[in-house]
Amino acid sequence: MVKLLNKNDELVEVQYNEHYDLFKDENYIQSTRSPPWRFNCVAVAHSNERGGVIAVRSSYDDQKRTVFFNHDEWKSFIAGVKDGEFDFGIK
Repeated sequence: MVKLLNKNDELVEVQYNEHYDLFKDENYIQSTRSPPWRFNCVAVAHSNERGGVIAVRSSYDDQKRTVFFNHDEWKSFIAGVKDGEFDFGIK
């Protein structure tokens, strides 16, 4: 476990991952389609370090739980998104 500051500047413990040190809060971006007043924002960050790492998390998760992907995993996911594989019938 490591301690990180959440969005309220409170220290919280999170599970350690070898890639956490690559990203700071200001590295994450959100889609312009994510309204700032809603709790449905996915934040994404990218680093070319360690062969390329993409970090994905909810911008409203106080524990800053993050999922990391390498470039090949991310490219496959984005291709699936573009092909509509993850629409789940949501319009």
